[in-house]
Amino acid sequence: MTRQEVLETYSVRDGVIENLGKFEGEAIFVPAFWDESANGMCNEISFPDGETIYVAELTDNDRKEWPEIDPDTFALLMSESDQGFVTCEQASAERVAALQSEADAAWESETEEED
Repeated sequence: MTRQEVLETYSVRDGVIENLGKFEGEAIFVPAFWDESANGMCNEISFPDGETIYVAELTDNDRKEWPEIDPDTFALLMSESDQGFVTCEQASAERVAALQSEADAAWESETEEED
């Protein structure tokens, strides 16, 4: 989904989606990256409780298309609530690595409990 497609699909004010629903209150770029996650173009961090965080690592082209993204952001972390709302966090490489470590530890703990 391109910037133009987002602007044609959603009402955006000050870089934030105003439409009620899945992306309400999220940044203009979130639907585009959520689209990528639905197409298998993002990494996933999964937890034993069923939570999945989609990780969209940013490229120079992404930054050009979406200048609203903080220049220090390494990746976008996206998840969907049980009610179907998508949330997005701009994250550093360290934050992504910490989340992956947290998920790995949770899976190890889960495996140990089964033994």
